[in-house]
Amino acid sequence: MTSPLIPLQDGKLSGYIDASGSWVIPPRFLLAFPFYEGLGLVAVAARAWGVKRVQRYGYIDETGETVIPPSFQEAFSFSGGLASVVPGNSLRGFWGYIDRNGALAIRARYSLSGGFFDGLARVRRGRLWGYIDTRGRRVIKHQFDSAHDFSSGLAAVKECASGKWGYIESAG
Repeated sequence: MTSPLIPLQDGKLSGYIDASGSWVIPPRFLLAFPFYEGLGLVAVAARAWGVKRVQRYGYIDETGETVIPPSFQEAFSFSGGLASVVPGNSLRGFWGYIDRNGALAIRARYSLSGGFFDGLARVRRGRLWGYIDTRGRRVIKHQFDSAHDFSSGLAAVKECASGKWGYIESAG
């Protein structure tokens, strides 16, 4: 079910309005993204190492209450019960996945990662892309120059050797 709340920026801050245009969650975030799986991704101002002002990402519910505190350097919306994040303490900026409680479900070890579609997420290690399942198990080895999300059992990928694009099934 899609949320009836719509993210909207008002000046320098963002919040959420309903279909009538009334503020439901007043602007108080640096960034606000659509709700997925009942949680909205938001960014707030924070201090890193006590000095530098940075954005930190967290998740709110449809009442505006914080569900997962804004402690992530980077983050994406939830899909397949997990969200791709760069933990706040990651010095190398590696991506991992958290569950709906904010607990690290898949260790942060990927240079880039995407959401879960058809039960698989594309992840990059070094310069090559592969796919993992929601338990973090590699399903399709890292072998592609480029990879897209699965949809209806297929994903577009670019082969390293030939440089050609094609489609793979979720079995590889």
